[in-house]
Amino acid sequence: MTVLTSWDENDVRAEAYSLGLAELAAKRAEHAKLAGIDGLIASPMEAQNLRQQVGASLLIVTPGVRPAGSAAGDQKRVMTPGEAIRAGADHIVVARGRDYGDVTPLRGVIRGGGRHTLDVRVHTARVDPARMLLQ
Repeated sequence: MTVLTSWDENDVRAEAYSLGLAELAAKRAEHAKLAGIDGLIASPMEAQNLRQQVGASLLIVTPGVRPAGSAAGDQKRVMTPGEAIRAGADHIVVARGRDYGDVTPLRGVIRGGGRHTLDVRVHTARVDPARMLLQ
């Protein structure tokens, strides 16, 4: 985990970190790579920079992903599924069941860029996973 998606720069400063949010995420990603960890959990807002930093050596899983037009809830750094994938995410975590009512999750598997399979789970029957990824 780099920096919680429910945090922004103000939260990082409030916790007395000497680095800004992006720098803290990059430092934690470097530590994870040096430790031999297989992947990162990071905001989609940092995915592009982290992908440039770690290359293809680590998977990037991004929570804080919401369908276009959806409420961000308690998340401060969010993107749509399509934006997160284009930013470099290998796997995305889309919303939470309580955001969309108590319904049976839909599951869609999308092959992204020939590198990894993206496993998309959507907790609403009102959203088409394939169309959602284009947003």
